[in-house]
Formats: sequence, structure tokens, C-alpha cells
Amino acid sequence: MSQDLSVKEAAAEINVSAAKVRALIRTGEIAAYRPGKRSYRVTREALETYKALKHSALKLEIRASKDDQASA
Repeated sequence: MSQDLSVKEAAAEINVSAAKVRALIRTGEIAAYRPGKRSYRVTREALETYKALKHSALKLEIRASKDDQASA
């Protein structure tokens, strides 16, 4: 059974505010669904996907920074 998270729980897990998670949901960076009219739920899989993409982006950014420093 999947473990769906509230916006607050997802925010705590990725160390951002609940407002930031809602913004990430609105932009499509984190997939979520609405079980009612007011709240969002984030699946564990969606949050893990977001974390993996952010981790990959950070690694690419660090690599690019090192390449820039080496060529300077």
C-alpha cells in the first residue's frame, strides 16, 4: 500500500515550507492529487522522483562548476 503524504509532511521531508511544496505542485515539479476540494496529497513515489531529479540536477551543477574552475 502506498504511503501518501500531506503537503506539510512532504515539506518536512524535503526541508522546505508547505507553501514551497504547493508551488512545486502547481508548476508540476511534484505530482500530487486532490482527494477533496482543499487539500493535496503527494505520493511517496512522486516525492522520491522529485528528490532524485533534484539530486541529479545538483550533481550536474557541481560538475559544471568544477569544469568552469578547471578551465579558468
